[in-house]
Amino acid sequence: MLGLHPRNLHNQGYDFPALVKGHPVLAPYVKPNAHGDLSIDFADPLAVKTLNAALLNRYYYIVDWDIPEGALCPPIPGRAGYIHCMADVPGLEQPSIKLLDIGTEANGIYPPLASQMCGWQCVGSDINIQSLANVARIVANNPTLKDRFTLRTQHDRNHIFERIIQAGEFFDVSVCDPPFQASLDEALKGSQLKLNNLARSRGEQKAKTKSPTRNFGGLGAVDRREIEMKQGNKTTRVLAWTFI
Repeated sequence: MLGLHPRNLHNQGYDFPALVKGHPVLAPYVKPNAHGDLSIDFADPLAVKTLNAALLNRYYYIVDWDIPEGALCPPIPGRAGYIHCMADVPGLEQPSIKLLDIGTEANGIYPPLASQMCGWQCVGSDINIQSLANVARIVANNPTLKDRFTLRTQHDRNHIFERIIQAGEFFDVSVCDPPFQASLDEALKGSQLKLNNLARSRGEQKAKTKSPTRNFGGLGAVDRREIEMKQGNKTTRVLAWTFI
């Protein structure tokens, strides 16, 4: 895929026949697109979720990944790209890194990728016990994650580190993927714009749906970096800072 990190396993696009072979439930969603290439409908949340499960299975040896209806469904190539970018930051190139994922959500995606790709030890925190229960199920079904990924419940949304970081504990890096919209209306407008762009790529003038579904649902820092990432026509940025 255009613009992905050089080490990203998805640089050559999606091998749909291989993905279907390893994850047969993906088969009904794979069809030729307007250009005659095999693809899925990326505006369909269930299709995207099933593709994610197939990618995690084939490339990261993570099985039984699933999320509840309505939960954020992040694109795997992009999230893998974030991990690669973090691993490029001086001091984070080694496997003895400990990562804290603030607001791991029901998908819990960063710690499994970081542990499988880099061998990092990870902690995921969230205030939503249903989200944590779903991630706990994923961890329980993947023995390689059990010794690398633990979960902690945050009881106070106003103090994201309190009672999460334990006495004497040190994390090399903390990550957070917050919503970047000021309101629900702004988020929905952004989703509608994304759907319209997908529709135009299919030769349509505008997306047919009127109610878009969200698929992809530091002060005092001594150094900070803005790392640009590109995935096809989409550009995102990693904002990183350190107090050390």
